[in-house]
Amino acid sequence: MKDEPLDGLLDWTRAHGNEMARLLAEICEIESPSTDPPAVAALAARLAREADAVGLRTELVPVHGGGPILRAQPPDGAGAAHPVMLLGHLDTVWPVGTVAARPVRIDGDRLYGPGAYDMKAGLVVALFALRALRARGPLPPVTVFFTPLEEVDCEPYRALMEAEMTASAVVLDFEPAWPGGAVKTSRKGSGSFTLRAHGRASHAGADLSRGANSNVVPDLAEAEIDVRFLTMQDGRWLESALHAMRPHDPQVKLSLSGGLHYPPLERTDGVAAVYAAAKVVAEELGLPLSEVASGGASEASFAGALGRPTLDGLGGDGDGAHAEDEHVLLPSLPERAALAAGLIARLAASPPA
Repeated sequence: MKDEPLDGLLDWTRAHGNEMARLLAEICEIESPSTDPPAVAALAARLAREADAVGLRTELVPVHGGGPILRAQPPDGAGAAHPVMLLGHLDTVWPVGTVAARPVRIDGDRLYGPGAYDMKAGLVVALFALRALRARGPLPPVTVFFTPLEEVDCEPYRALMEAEMTASAVVLDFEPAWPGGAVKTSRKGSGSFTLRAHGRASHAGADLSRGANSNVVPDLAEAEIDVRFLTMQDGRWLESALHAMRPHDPQVKLSLSGGLHYPPLERTDGVAAVYAAAKVVAEELGLPLSEVASGGASEASFAGALGRPTLDGLGGDGDGAHAEDEHVLLPSLPERAALAAGLIARLAASPPA
């Protein structure tokens, strides 16, 4: 299917644009905060029905402390050696009750709703990309992998996710597009630390000089430190530098906890190759496409760290992630679905070396 023309693909997805909008509105109303496993499970079950309708074999994989992973593959592709992995997350930052206070609504070509942009639109895009391919013939080898705890901590399923990534030829992440539609070819890594300084308390009014630090009443001070880095080498240097800190005052003791969480997604040759393939597909569809570097982290970064060719930001265009004005541009949904469908077909037929 590498050289198969993509004629009609965008027409098909645009013809299903209203259906995509309806599904997005529906799943935005199925609130799925990371910290509410039954709520995330409800969304996973709803999307499993969509995956079943495409002809995928679905399973809900239990995760300790969270909702389930939704994993799905074509029945005849379950044993494929190197499928294309379609990555996304089911959870949002919004607590149950947000929809009651701020209902899902459509205003012109925008759909507003908690989790719409980050990243329920991307889940819709991924599933409709597969529907578009199924309408043209048998599905290529793919693995759908929608996770339940991306917004808080992927550690409970990280080993399983990384095994899936390692087994895949390429990883496509359906996190939201950069506002304006660009995909993400690099991301910063991230980490968080807590630095505690234990000193000696003193009376601020009567005994200014007796504390370990002048004019400080408490015997404990804390600093929350968020770090971002472009390469793992930079991240390890930051971590080492923080652990090497020593107090200037012998009356003070320092303690450090925390660590690095997400590796960076570096723009490797493999990432560049997937972007180049996406660019060709976009041009054939008559769609613009550009790339950006993002400061935020995502689970795609783990795929990049494992050396897998990876492209991020294939979800819907919009803005307002984690904000009350979060919204998706509805015309972007069929466009991204067509882009993803064409890219999946090309990569499944001829993955990057």
